[in-house]
Amino acid sequence: MGRPDQETATASHPLFDPPQAQTDVSALREGTNWLWDLTGRIVGRSGDMRSVVTGAAMEFSDLVTQDISDNGEYNDALWRKTCMNISFAAGVGDRWADDVIDYKADRARLVADFETALNAGNTVAGEPASTIAEDKRRANLVRQFEARAQTRLDELNETGRERKRMLQDGPEPAHVAKLVDAGVLGWAPYNILGPGENPPLPVSKAEAEAMAADMGTYLAGKEPDARYFAIVSTLSAISNKAVALQGLDRANPGGRLSRNNLRSSEIAFLKEFYAGIEDRSIRGMLFLPENAARQEDYGQGPEHVISGPARKETWSALANGLLVLSDEGLGGSYDDLPPSIRRFADGEPYPNHAPGATHSAEENARAWMREAEDFERLLGRADPRLQGGVEFSANLTTSAGHHLNAVGRQEHEWDDSLSSLLEVATRNEQANHAILTGEHDHPTFDRNANALKGLYTHEWEDDGAGVAGLTDWISEAANSDDAERRADAHEAALDLIRMTTHDPDFYDELTNTGLTVHQNGEEYTDASIGLMNPHIARSLADVAMSHSRDFSLPQPTPGDVYKIDSATETMGLPYLARMRFLEYAAADPHTATRLYHHLGMRENASINLLAAGEGDPNGLGPTNGVFRSLVDNAVRMEALDRTDDATAAKQAAADAERRMENSVFNAVRTAAYAGTGYLGLGASSFTAGATRVAAGFMAAGVGAHEFDSRVRQEAEAVATQFQESNGPGQDEELQAAYDGQTFKRKQFEFKTQLDTLNYLTQQKGSGLTVEDVREQAPEIVGDDGRIMTAPEISSASRVGTAQQNGQEGVSGTGVLTTRMERLLDQAGAKSRTADFYEEYARSYEDTSDQLGVNISLDDAEELRGKTAVGTEPED
Repeated sequence: MGRPDQETATASHPLFDPPQAQTDVSALREGTNWLWDLTGRIVGRSGDMRSVVTGAAMEFSDLVTQDISDNGEYNDALWRKTCMNISFAAGVGDRWADDVIDYKADRARLVADFETALNAGNTVAGEPASTIAEDKRRANLVRQFEARAQTRLDELNETGRERKRMLQDGPEPAHVAKLVDAGVLGWAPYNILGPGENPPLPVSKAEAEAMAADMGTYLAGKEPDARYFAIVSTLSAISNKAVALQGLDRANPGGRLSRNNLRSSEIAFLKEFYAGIEDRSIRGMLFLPENAARQEDYGQGPEHVISGPARKETWSALANGLLVLSDEGLGGSYDDLPPSIRRFADGEPYPNHAPGATHSAEENARAWMREAEDFERLLGRADPRLQGGVEFSANLTTSAGHHLNAVGRQEHEWDDSLSSLLEVATRNEQANHAILTGEHDHPTFDRNANALKGLYTHEWEDDGAGVAGLTDWISEAANSDDAERRADAHEAALDLIRMTTHDPDFYDELTNTGLTVHQNGEEYTDASIGLMNPHIARSLADVAMSHSRDFSLPQPTPGDVYKIDSATETMGLPYLARMRFLEYAAADPHTATRLYHHLGMRENASINLLAAGEGDPNGLGPTNGVFRSLVDNAVRMEALDRTDDATAAKQAAADAERRMENSVFNAVRTAAYAGTGYLGLGASSFTAGATRVAAGFMAAGVGAHEFDSRVRQEAEAVATQFQESNGPGQDEELQAAYDGQTFKRKQFEFKTQLDTLNYLTQQKGSGLTVEDVREQAPEIVGDDGRIMTAPEISSASRVGTAQQNGQEGVSGTGVLTTRMERLLDQAGAKSRTADFYEEYARSYEDTSDQLGVNISLDDAEELRGKTAVGTEPED
């Protein structure tokens, strides 16, 4: 608001009369008042607009009246810009008025100091000393004070030139910050520009101390008033800025911009404020919610404790500020947090026992989880757009995991609280990365793998949704345009796979949890984490599918195992590690279906590439074959793991597939996978080729829905195949033929030919039309004039037609295959198609041979005893 508008009395002395300031402060104030009033007219308000705009934090939408905002010509960005320009000009004027008032005060002090110095030379009060000496002394004093006066006048003139430059430059961030720090603009930049522009806030350590003391009175029961709302608004303003700044960091993960930090004064405010709240809270800030609840329980009621909507608002504001203060990226740090919050995040419960006494791990875990309920009442109210710092988030996540190892895996008393806390803690990708890669060192516990085991092997009431946040980010980051974020995803995925699959004992912990799960009327003992916590299974599947290229590569050489090739951005993953990781995911039937759908999408995309004359069949064939073989093996191992003998395993697999068919396929994800990176083939050349092929489909009127429809029909056929060979009532010979494979050479050859013909007939200039196909193989052309899928051709009516015509159906496709080969040869695609499915078949079978797809339970147990590089367990 500036200095009080009071003129310093004009002082002078016959020997010393410093220059007067030429600015009329009263006239200047009238001008700035008019500018503030103009701001009011722009937003539709009147009155003391300087106080309204600068006095407290608010939303710009609250500043603008409805009459203005409802006007058809209202433009929010333009109104904000105009108001900021005018307010800035008014602020510069107010600051110049203050500068002039300061100069006048300094001038008066100089005159007073001169008079004091002049009189100090008198020997008797009012009597001058000897004339010659005194004249010389007075002359020296005049020169000294005139020099000081000139220096002060020069400073004023330079300040005036600076104010002029500020007006010429307009509201640049540095200029605005100076005016806020000078106490002139107050909350105006925040209120007008909004938090997204990173405006400076008028906060200080002194104000934080006062606000903490006042907030203590509200927490103790004082009725919320204007001061309370000012405190909450201040905290909210800082948090809103943090939301915007963290968003900028996520949009620019390659390097934090220095301007994306909060100002040091804002961090200092938070640190001082929370220190004050901590000191005024019984046992520390962590227990604020518990203390409030106890006051109500003791009959002190709402009149003695903040309650109702105000309580939720308070917890939310306090929680947001804690996350901001903990964020190293905003300028905060873990050490800035109140001691009670740090102690809890470190996994240490409040020391209620006598000095020197100790508690067991289970007792400590239960005490910590009881505190988690209190902390969740606070942190669970945090803005979902905010994240905590790396150290705070990583400590909190791993503390929960370690303590879960000490209690029963089916104890659900604290599930809601822990899931809520984990949802907040896992928002920070850097913290998740540090946990998975081992870069994070917990201050109390050791081995992040133990924390992961606790998190994964607990039976969560939310099916693992809170825990899944630890890995959910990887699939998105793996397909990011930012190289640094992709690298983080690859590193996290690599170490996650190694951590969960390399050690056979750890693998056994995750696949045999000792818990019984009931699903769709079935009982599964010793369930896998994926069956027990479907959200975790889905998250792990997303990791695998977003790294399809890595899962499709040949077995790495010993020197490349668990390493990342920086040139190709690929991971060296042993087959056994890949299969085990997929097994966790495949334990959930919905997720297993998604994996098969994903395989179909990749295969169809590859076939279409080859049909378009792009892509190498010797590269696309093996990569697709390896991945399908790994998924088949994973499903097979999961089936064996659920049962006591091989026959029961077959029945379980058939039941699982039947449930998938009946309850899941109608919800299977559509071809949006292809548009969001789920093809996962990785190489830029493939991506570019797939884009062109997709464009060809769209130009021919073939939409994504139809592309996905072909895949879904074929995926349903896989489920039917399992069901027919393993369903109830089937004879033993048919059941014995089941080997856990969704790939058959002849069937895949037939499918590849159909999909290639489908693509070619949709492309102008391919040399092949639907009429060409109808002439030679009418049974594969549908009534809609498109090439049918294998499941459609296998329908009873179509097979019957083929038999009536003396032709072979899908069960004996020799004649039909020969005719389709002639059609492919006519379009010049025969050799590419044949090479593709031959290479596919070879890679599928080679991978299956290495992993042992036709295995018994005894074989499975032997395979379980290996490390994920295919050797015996290491000592």
